[in-house]
Amino acid sequence: MTVFWNVGGYLFGMRAHIKTANIEAPQEFNLLPPRRYVFGKLLIVACAAALIAWAVAEIFQFPLHVPSAMVIAGALLFASVVLHWRRRRKHKVMDELVLRTYDALGAKRIDRKLVRCESWSRSIVPRPSRILFHHNPVTWDGKPLGENRANLVIGLGLKPILQKLFPGMKIAITPGPQPFTLVAELSNVESVGDVPPEDDTGTRATLVASELFKEPAEIQTETDEEGTEFIKVKHNQGIEFALAARRTRIERIFNTRVPGQWRAHWDTINDELIFKQRKDLPTMVKIEVDGITPIMTHAQYTDFQILIGVAENNVPVFWRPYIQSHALVVGPTGSGKTVLLHNIAIACSHAGLRVWVIDGKRIEFLGFRWWPNIEFIAAKVPHQIKLIADAKRLMDHRYDLIEDGKASLDDFEPIIIIIDEVASMVKRIESWWMDQGWKGKPPVKEWLSELGRLARTAKIHMIIGLQRPDVQFLEGEMRSNFGARYSVGRLDPQGAMMMWENAAVGTTVPRSKKGRGFATTLDGDVVETQFIYAPNPYIPAPGYDPEFVDSVRPAEERWGVKHIEDIEEIQIDIDGKDVRASLDDFLEARVIEGPHPNWARITESPKAGDIPADEEMAAAANIYEESVIDEVIDEDSSPDSDEEFEGFSSQILSLTPDHLEAGDLIEVDPLTSLWGVVEDVTTDEFGAQIDYRAMATGEPEMLDTDRSEKIRTRKPIDAI
Repeated sequence: MTVFWNVGGYLFGMRAHIKTANIEAPQEFNLLPPRRYVFGKLLIVACAAALIAWAVAEIFQFPLHVPSAMVIAGALLFASVVLHWRRRRKHKVMDELVLRTYDALGAKRIDRKLVRCESWSRSIVPRPSRILFHHNPVTWDGKPLGENRANLVIGLGLKPILQKLFPGMKIAITPGPQPFTLVAELSNVESVGDVPPEDDTGTRATLVASELFKEPAEIQTETDEEGTEFIKVKHNQGIEFALAARRTRIERIFNTRVPGQWRAHWDTINDELIFKQRKDLPTMVKIEVDGITPIMTHAQYTDFQILIGVAENNVPVFWRPYIQSHALVVGPTGSGKTVLLHNIAIACSHAGLRVWVIDGKRIEFLGFRWWPNIEFIAAKVPHQIKLIADAKRLMDHRYDLIEDGKASLDDFEPIIIIIDEVASMVKRIESWWMDQGWKGKPPVKEWLSELGRLARTAKIHMIIGLQRPDVQFLEGEMRSNFGARYSVGRLDPQGAMMMWENAAVGTTVPRSKKGRGFATTLDGDVVETQFIYAPNPYIPAPGYDPEFVDSVRPAEERWGVKHIEDIEEIQIDIDGKDVRASLDDFLEARVIEGPHPNWARITESPKAGDIPADEEMAAAANIYEESVIDEVIDEDSSPDSDEEFEGFSSQILSLTPDHLEAGDLIEVDPLTSLWGVVEDVTTDEFGAQIDYRAMATGEPEMLDTDRSEKIRTRKPIDAI
């Protein structure tokens, strides 16, 4: 009796466990024909056979060991019940799979033949470990799908169903051995080291790629040496994708439908395309000078390059003066434009190049006054004019030597000219020119244009910094001579058009990302870039780091610091009369070795009270005067006070997609106040598709709408 009591108690406990693990939905199981079981009949037959055997033993007086017989009978009964329960449990799981997946399998009716479990776990509560699904070649847009695309579509539909039915299991779906079949492999997560659930991004990317390209396109999912998954497409639509607009449309659709950010690499010659997932850009990349060696020969000069920043997938962006003669750096105040110029100055000084600096703001390069190989720093207007004129005269002199056969390009030392805030410099020069009472306009812009056209052959290279590439300060011919272009921070649409010939590139850079922008590579591609962070050697500057500054200071000095002689504006002629100095007087000013006598070497940050009261008042007056001038020439001034819509009109228009243009700012979602910059608008008889870049993230997006629907729009402010 004790044995039967224990067996009964165990069966009752297992029955309670079965109820808690049951996934059956009774009302839905009625859709399948009931299964027939003979376990009860077999149990009755077994009991009857046992009674007959007992009676025969009593009649013929065979000896029986009753307790042993009872134990054996109980064990057989228990094993039979467990096996029967496991079988019913398997059937319920199978029926549950059929009911939940037949719609995703494209079946016309519910049939148990759609699903077959090929292997089960050995636990008391069985779970399938390998499931075979049979599916139909479903239609897509009214056309039959091929086997590969059907497997992808069905696989994406099955994955969430299986994850819901078998939580905590790792599920992998692959094509089956027969046509239009799929095999699902289920494994316990704990048995594979707590591996997180599998990401479906690669599968979905393959599916979207198969929708974008006509068959017989070959689509493969591969992994590079860094473990990044990418999609490779071999197509036969070369003529269609020869147009840049159609390639851009494919990229927009793919990035809209597939999670993450993907970069398309087109091979139009071999009709191949690779979608590779982008990695997030770093938030800061510090300057490194260990790999920079002094340039002593012409061959070293031709190979010299400066690390400007890091682009997608940690791809370095270089400026190579021999290939890209001049560099143009554009960015609003506070974006990191001057930091980029500091990086170039430090790198060139480590290479032992002669560096001439024209500081348009007068105070951005104060820390470089005693920096090795920074030969000149011109902050005053007469000094700036003379330095530009000297660069032009040196260029002409080198041309004369080459023309006369007295020298070759190998004989010249490279010179790097850095001009920060060229627009402010030109304005100040023009104002100073008028104060001198001279007629006409100063020839500085003409000299800069001529240097841009011809200085490369004389080994003279310019780096010009601007708040925006305005035609007022940088004409088209001169701008085209700057092969290296870098925009730091967010641009307005007009600046983006003049810089990149695209009203959307650079207009959606997040304001919180300091040093983020776009750059041209040595191959001419425009890529999003995190620019190098370089220290400011000026001690009173915010965030001054003495250890960082010392780590990038060159140990060898080839070119000592020099300064330009100050010329008095009022001079005395031979007759003893006061006369105003001429332009030639300023251009012929002497170049003197050593720093300027008025330069004060600062060894620690100044504290309050260090400046006498009278000097402090005078300094305040000078600051006030300079602020008035800056207000007049500020390139960032805009009638719209809202920083978010800087560069766009405050007037909001309601326009249909047919009236939208590239560079317009549209309200994508009125509920969340999301805005985006229009890149392209495509309309047809069914509606309109607007490709734009989100203002908040800078990422490419796509908006589908009716052609009659009006969209709130801000037009770009007209260029000055």
